[in-house]
Amino acid sequence: MKLPILTNPNPILRKKSVEINKITPELLELAQNMLETMVLDGIGLAAPQVGQNVRLIVIGNEKPSKNETGFSTKIMFNPIIVSKSKEKELDSEGCLSLPGLTGVVKRNVSILVKYTNEKNEIVKYEARNLEARAIQHEIDHLDGKLFIDRLEKYRVVYFGTPQFSIAPLLSLIAHPQFDVVGIVTETDKKGGRGHNMLTSPIKDYAIKNGTSLLQPATFNTSHANSILAHEAKIVIKNLRSLKPDFIVVAAYGKILPQEVLNIAKIAPINIHPSMLPLYRGADPIRGAILNGDNETGVCIMLMVPKMDAGAVLTLAKSKIKIDDTYETLSNHLSNLSSVLLTYTLENIIAEKAEIFEQNESKATFTHKYTTENRVIDWANSAKQIHDKIRAFAPNIGVITKIDNQELLITHSSYLDNKLTVNEVQIPGKSKVSLADFKNGHRKIYEELMKLVNEVNSRYT
Repeated sequence: MKLPILTNPNPILRKKSVEINKITPELLELAQNMLETMVLDGIGLAAPQVGQNVRLIVIGNEKPSKNETGFSTKIMFNPIIVSKSKEKELDSEGCLSLPGLTGVVKRNVSILVKYTNEKNEIVKYEARNLEARAIQHEIDHLDGKLFIDRLEKYRVVYFGTPQFSIAPLLSLIAHPQFDVVGIVTETDKKGGRGHNMLTSPIKDYAIKNGTSLLQPATFNTSHANSILAHEAKIVIKNLRSLKPDFIVVAAYGKILPQEVLNIAKIAPINIHPSMLPLYRGADPIRGAILNGDNETGVCIMLMVPKMDAGAVLTLAKSKIKIDDTYETLSNHLSNLSSVLLTYTLENIIAEKAEIFEQNESKATFTHKYTTENRVIDWANSAKQIHDKIRAFAPNIGVITKIDNQELLITHSSYLDNKLTVNEVQIPGKSKVSLADFKNGHRKIYEELMKLVNEVNSRYT
């Protein structure tokens, strides 16, 4: 029978468990139920996790996943670690009582454990590697300790600006092993209809949560403007004072000089939403959509002063759906990068990260797109036009001019090689559905439909 697992915080998880004087049928049944529960969800389980304050653990990894060591299931009453190896290693751990949390813990590579088995026999057993780790983890539970109590903390300074940067930042803040000690974002920019000063999503978050915030205009300490040069020196001094183990960059907006990268005690790393070396540069998400790609991804790489040229540590691929817009794909890749980021940092801490140098001969580049790049060429195919529309959807829109009126197209769909325009906007006014636009602007609507129908008929 599968048992419900207690999750932290719960006072039972923090109590020292009681030694078992006699192995009763009830305890044997509990052990079997714990094994059944563990096999479904993990490789180890302690009695306090199922609400029983007794010194009983079960372990087993009969069907190991890739890169794991398999070991047989065992029931251990009153387990005691008799001796430990001097050699220790770092590796990631999780816990059924701390769902969703992981962290890198240093454990002894091998242990000699003494316990009573289900046949009431005293057993001495030497365990190594993952099995030894599992036993140490579960015995900690019997002593009221959780793996998060053993985590070494690492300090992070986070560089980011747009909405894409939010999800990775939140994953760092939620992780028990990382302290975000500072946030760096771009300076405020003018924008919107009123050309007011706009703050970045990352700045809004930092202000709301009281996190140390820096907004340098430049990192160039030799800038021709002496005031800016002086401010850059102060910013770099402030960054050094934060003593970060890691610098993490996600769509920050500036290339960081080596002087800044060197501040990271362990590594400066960057999140880039493409499959490097493809689409280096300022706008890889939009570039992939404009190119009509069916696949993209997220890379975590080591940073160098040259743009997006560092060695890749991890890569996660993702499909691009035909109805993905810039916004939906950006949100998806942001969420994907948040998972990949903590996984990569844990690998670095555990000294298990692999490094893959980029092939410079295959590098492609993107740039910041201008107004001219947003103009529709109605001589293109329906698919090409749809790709352009969704690359700038929904907040920017692509441009066409009909009857001396500039018109923005902010959403379209593509099915059976046919283009459908779904949403438009006259600059300075609100976006409306095409049906509503027809009611107020029939002549422009009819001319637009002629262009769309011509494209669709040309490529049947």
